[in-house]
Amino acid sequence: MPFALFLLKWKTVIKILNLKNIAYNKAIELLHKVATPSGFLASAEKTTNYQRVWARDGVICGLAALASGDEMLIETFKKTLETLANNQHSNGTIPSNVLIDGSFKEVSYGGLAGRVDAVTWFVIGVCQYAKQTDNAEFVIKYKSHIEK
Repeated sequence: MPFALFLLKWKTVIKILNLKNIAYNKAIELLHKVATPSGFLASAEKTTNYQRVWARDGVICGLAALASGDEMLIETFKKTLETLANNQHSNGTIPSNVLIDGSFKEVSYGGLAGRVDAVTWFVIGVCQYAKQTDNAEFVIKYKSHIEK
């Protein structure tokens, strides 16, 4: 292979790696923007219904937080799971979303039919958080929420 062709291929590899690094950094930046004391919000935009901790969005963000190793984001994932658990319905339903604005709180379980995926995401989140942080006590703490 001629040296010029080798350099051209190497420059292409460097560009691809640089783009991946830029994308990763943007993703981490976005996770920090949606991190709140109550957990991950569904959007950094001030869109009415998305300034809430949603089960699905929060757990997906939390899985990314675990993969990043960023301690602040991992703590936000924990807060997401705590917010969902603390607002579990008496019938066992995990809320699809929770709005906490100061002393005002609004909890949604998804309308008349509910949202069946919220419980599944909650279980995935609790188990993955416990596994990745080596914190089996976390599963024990929320065992009754999972079994409900």
